[in-house]
Amino acid sequence: VASKLGEMSGNYTIQVSAWRDKSTAETYVKRLEEAGYPAFVHQRSVKDGSWFTVRIGRYSSIKEAKKAVDSFAYELKANYWIDRVQSN
Repeated sequence: VASKLGEMSGNYTIQVSAWRDKSTAETYVKRLEEAGYPAFVHQRSVKDGSWFTVRIGRYSSIKEAKKAVDSFAYELKANYWIDRVQSN
């Protein structure tokens, strides 16, 4: 699907899910990695706690990210959005 996450750079990423439970997000990331996706968890703090978002890749432009989505499995295309990479 794409190169390894450590080999990617860019200011955009593709978010495919968000979970309140970190272990659920990490399990989802493992499944995506096993399928060849360069996935990672990003923690986002909000008023009432944290969300653990599951993201795929880093891309130099929105256009490049949209092109990557075209190669995703159908289930991932159904509910995603492109976001700026956030520093942890």
